[in-house]
Amino acid sequence: MMTDNNFPKTLLIYSHINKYCVDVILRNRFAVTDPTRGFNDPLDCYIELETIESEKKELIEQLMGMFILGIARPTAELTQKDHSEIQREKKRLNDLSVVGLNKEFSKSLTKSIRKKLSSFLRIRCFSALNTEKTLNNVVFSHYGDSHRGVCYLFNTEKLVPVNRRQSLTEVKYCCKPPSFISKTDDYSQEELNNIGRNMISVKHQAWNYEREWRLPVDAEFPDRIHETMEFPSNALEGVVLGLKTTQEDEERIITLVKTRPSKLKVYRAIQIHGSFDLKYENNPIFE
Repeated sequence: MMTDNNFPKTLLIYSHINKYCVDVILRNRFAVTDPTRGFNDPLDCYIELETIESEKKELIEQLMGMFILGIARPTAELTQKDHSEIQREKKRLNDLSVVGLNKEFSKSLTKSIRKKLSSFLRIRCFSALNTEKTLNNVVFSHYGDSHRGVCYLFNTEKLVPVNRRQSLTEVKYCCKPPSFISKTDDYSQEELNNIGRNMISVKHQAWNYEREWRLPVDAEFPDRIHETMEFPSNALEGVVLGLKTTQEDEERIITLVKTRPSKLKVYRAIQIHGSFDLKYENNPIFE
């Protein structure tokens, strides 16, 4: 179900039942992740920077410059081992064709840009609730601890302020990663932001069952892969227990919800007869 501006009305987070439930239910905080380092799919949020054809000498000079910078020591402090590695790398590059050097340069640029994005970009991933308001059995299985976990229901309009809603990004499922033409890794902050937005918006087509939306946020702790961010307390409107959530865990969740200052409904997911989909709205267990 979509809002007037084609954003989903309800965003979902499928999760295990663990200590982080306290963060979500009582502290109004959820995890955000460095998209260059924190996902199970290493090609999620992957980009390729394609290079403009250059002369072999120029490519070797630029690649050697990147290699020496990667040693992270002033030239005067380079060791004999460093000098030996530099000479080996120079020989290796000289043995490559121009095509091979361009591929090397593309990989180096991609690595450099991803490192820069890692220093400030974090994202929160959601699934979108469909128009039938049913939950995806497969997503619950993958992310909700094989149905032993929960699904959090967030009101999009309350979660993401109007002035930030355009940053909420619908994932496009494609057969190849986004690519950009580049001859340098020197980008302005605005250019990096644009690259980051494109990077988080594309995922391999095999993931399309997730119906994913992503919210980019600024990193508070650049060195951390995962951190948490606060959300408005009224944005969380419900918690759905999985098909296999235990009675003990159900009681834990209800205890947390009772302690929460603002009201929250708890539901139990049930299979729709003749379907693999799940419903929850008509099966509240705590209101």
